[in-house]
Amino acid sequence: MFTLEGKRIFIYGKNNDYGRRDCFIESIKRAGGIFAGIIDRNPDEGMLTIDEVFADDKCAVGDSAFILNFRDKATQNTVAESLYKNGYRNIVFLPGKDMGSVRNIRIMRKAYNLCLYGAATKDTGFPTFNEIEVYDEIICEYNEYVSFWMDIDSLHSDTITDPDVEKEFDAGIYYDVKIRDLKYYFDLYDYLFLNGEYPLFYMKNNLKGRDEKAFLDNRKAMFIYHQNLMKYDPVAVEDSPVLIEWDEKDKDFKIRDGYHRTVSYIRAGYDRIPVICKKEEYERYNASNSNRCSRIFGHCRIGVIRSLLWCARDRCITNCLRVCLM
Repeated sequence: MFTLEGKRIFIYGKNNDYGRRDCFIESIKRAGGIFAGIIDRNPDEGMLTIDEVFADDKCAVGDSAFILNFRDKATQNTVAESLYKNGYRNIVFLPGKDMGSVRNIRIMRKAYNLCLYGAATKDTGFPTFNEIEVYDEIICEYNEYVSFWMDIDSLHSDTITDPDVEKEFDAGIYYDVKIRDLKYYFDLYDYLFLNGEYPLFYMKNNLKGRDEKAFLDNRKAMFIYHQNLMKYDPVAVEDSPVLIEWDEKDKDFKIRDGYHRTVSYIRAGYDRIPVICKKEEYERYNASNSNRCSRIFGHCRIGVIRSLLWCARDRCITNCLRVCLM
């Protein structure tokens, strides 16, 4: 995290619609920063180009910061990445939702808007670019549970199928397989969205006398709900972790609740998904994954984990778990 106090601050982009550039300058003053100039690709008189800034020995990486003044978020992300590649970490911008750390994206967006309204102060903190870029591992801890981002390839299925259905199908391809290979649920998704074949095994195992059209409409709505979370509310994705449990017999992590959302994440291109388990099980995973991302803890946030918690001992379901990020 960094503040603007004592730093040479450049505003990148000369746009002054609705006085936004003037508000950025006001925030720099209020936050104790040193306004160092305006950068633009086509600078007006008295403005700078980015090459002039890079060539200036006074613009030391650690002592300088940039406020990106572009209306288009895609441009902001492209310019921020370019600055980062040139060694700068202190960049105030509106990060894209898919960059990495959901919590630090939220912090940066709020801080950016404070700057935009001329309301930033010496206490306003901004995540550095690398803090935003790196995925959070720990999401939250509550009593004996912890939620975190887990590699997809560390997860296996534990789908319990109807014995009568198992006789008719090769259940071995549906039980205790890597989650990417769980044909059972992917058949359903592909049928609903990609014109795939009818998901016969899934339907025989789950329909159980219900109206088929209403059942499929319900499943499609469930997938669409998770698609919309990923698109519009990435924080809510963290608040809906998949429930997992360590299987001592098979020596792997099994999904106990959350197959549909897991399939949605995988089809959307996720390599890591939010999961929840007991702390001792997380420590087991943590110790066995040397390439995991570092922990990044954000500000306090209270939410409700909407995933139902599975009690493996007596197979009972509890309703919800209130969580607090510290």
